[in-house]
Amino acid sequence: MLQRRCVSLLLALVVAATPQVVPARVSTELAKAMELASEGDLAPADCRWQPLAERGNADSLFNLGWLYRNGNGVAADDGRARELWQAAAEKGHAEAQMALGTLYSMQRDDPESFAQAVRWFRAAASQGVEDALLILLDYADAGNQQAADAVAGLVEQRKVGVRVLISVDDGNIRAQPSTKSPVLITLPRNSELLKLDDQGKWIRVWVPPLRDTGWAFHSLFK
Repeated sequence: MLQRRCVSLLLALVVAATPQVVPARVSTELAKAMELASEGDLAPADCRWQPLAERGNADSLFNLGWLYRNGNGVAADDGRARELWQAAAEKGHAEAQMALGTLYSMQRDDPESFAQAVRWFRAAASQGVEDALLILLDYADAGNQQAADAVAGLVEQRKVGVRVLISVDDGNIRAQPSTKSPVLITLPRNSELLKLDDQGKWIRVWVPPLRDTGWAFHSLFK
């Protein structure tokens, strides 16, 4: 029954595949698939996403990946999920890039997999996925050079960070968010930094003279 339903939906998409109607039809199918999925009706959602994914629709590739990752309506298959997310990620889908990075990061003991994790977290962070940047920062704090280089690259390309200026004569930048933490550098008034994250009243910043991150108390800034 499910196979016949999938075939019927695929034929409907093929019949509708003319230059004038494809965008609206694709949009309609995506909306219906999302509605079905939100209601827990995952097998029909799979049927609607599948033909769109085969035609390269990034949202459908991403959503199908989750079905295979979690085994919702289909047999769980991390390899298939990775293939689908990879295809979506290469099309610039930020959420797929984040998901792919997360999947690769589960194999941190494998250098090649971890390098792929950093690659896709960086791609996602460059598109504004905050969690991807925070993961890279955590890896960098743990001493991972690949992650540190990724953060540096994002900052230097102005893909992340908010410009802030020190508003006191001597601004202490510390290694950790604590007054007991060692001072990494003391910067003069109007020194420009980039805000990357915050933790309570502490702000994680990119420090250009160090080409690294540090922590500053919020009162240092205008």
